[in-house]
Amino acid sequence: PAIAAGLSQTPRPDGQTVIRIVFRGAHATEPVLARLARDEAIEANILSGTVDEIAGRPFDVLVVAIDSGAETAQALAF
Repeated sequence: PAIAAGLSQTPRPDGQTVIRIVFRGAHATEPVLARLARDEAIEANILSGTVDEIAGRPFDVLVVAIDSGAETAQALAF
């Protein structure tokens, strides 16, 4: 309940945006967060992650947080 009260659909300038990233197949082994940091100068904090295999193919889910503001749109476009 306390966590839910702090979440908002609208990014706050002083807050963080939480993003769920899904990797399937060959994309599951790409260093997406490293590229985001290197190419876009956006740091992502990993909140949780799972690595699985479906029908013999990798399937990964990461939940990350980035600082809200201009970086949010930039990261989503990445």
